[in-house]
Amino acid sequence: MIVIVGAGVAGLAAALAFQRLGLQTLVLEKASDLRAGGTALTIWRNAWRALDVLGVGEELRNQYYLLAGSHVVSLQGKVIHHLSFGNCSRGGLNEVRAIERGALLEALAKPLPAGTIRFKSKVVNVRKGTKKTYNEVELEDGTIIASKVLVGCDGVRSEVAKSLGVKEPRFVGQCAIRGVADYPAGHDYGPMLLQFLGRGTRAGVVPISSTKVYWFVCFKSSSAVVRKVEPDVLKQEALEHLKSWCKKNLEEFSSLIENSPNHTVTRSALRHRWSLPLVSPSLAADGVTLAGDALHPITPNLGQGGCLALEDGVILARELYNAVFARKSMNAEDMDTNIKCALDAYAKQRWYRFFPLTVKSFFIGFLSMLELWPVIYARDSFGVKVALQPDRFLKHTLYDCGELPIPS
Repeated sequence: MIVIVGAGVAGLAAALAFQRLGLQTLVLEKASDLRAGGTALTIWRNAWRALDVLGVGEELRNQYYLLAGSHVVSLQGKVIHHLSFGNCSRGGLNEVRAIERGALLEALAKPLPAGTIRFKSKVVNVRKGTKKTYNEVELEDGTIIASKVLVGCDGVRSEVAKSLGVKEPRFVGQCAIRGVADYPAGHDYGPMLLQFLGRGTRAGVVPISSTKVYWFVCFKSSSAVVRKVEPDVLKQEALEHLKSWCKKNLEEFSSLIENSPNHTVTRSALRHRWSLPLVSPSLAADGVTLAGDALHPITPNLGQGGCLALEDGVILARELYNAVFARKSMNAEDMDTNIKCALDAYAKQRWYRFFPLTVKSFFIGFLSMLELWPVIYARDSFGVKVALQPDRFLKHTLYDCGELPIPS
């Protein structure tokens, strides 16, 4: 049996990919139900490819806006750059939509057989197996579950990652407050993503549907500690970080924040991890590997965190199936060897994919949060235009995770 820890985007994508191949999985989730709270995810072309392979793309497409492009707006309220999502000469239209996190999780979970997800199952300890023993996870209630393949999809503070010796992600000195504004009678935003660049702050507006708009405010912070505070306090804090912005920009965000139900408003510290070959611990060992934020914590500046997680699920399932489960017969020793080879191949593929994006996302976030006026002037005058050239900026969204094999 394949055990997956965490029923987030990565865990459910992996479970669904395995299920499409006829393989049984058990997903352990510490919460009492799907974590449908939170805001939204920007899903780019590469992730829509993965969703189509998983068989849920069309269902989600019909619910959300197709975004045509992005306007970059200065502190003074001037549009300083326009990026069309249809201008990437190497791949044509770049499909971009924002999806509510809860709706994505429900779409991934719905096709899974009953009993696949075991809720209220918090993992407190992981013991890696050997060639003669299984991997074991210990739950908070003392239950021990053994498996030949263990996949950690349990987020940035992953218990499974700790068992591999992987360090926790590093705080990058920035935090974000996010929310989803609700306009039952409709809003005036067209299908355009708006990015606002300030001095030490930046913000964004992403229309989700005809009635909902996702927004975020990022700002510098000396502390990664996220206190539990009332949503109304978070809303006021977000406005406080925008008080130096022009009246037009401030009024726009005031309306968004005011129209956001409290349960959609969150605050988080931004983190990442640079996994370096020969320096960092292996991302796969003894039948254990990672996916999603547990594998590649990344800052949100490219909108690729959830996209990478969806790719992970497809590629992991394909590698394991082809190396192990597609074989007609195999002794125990050969199975262990093939599992190791499959997980090593998966980890190597994913490193070459996520590491450049982790670095790129960090530097984009750094440049967008500058505070020196001469540098801000250079950024807004020509830096943004250079950085956001379509063929350069959108290249990573042309990635194709490939198909799942046809089960034999």
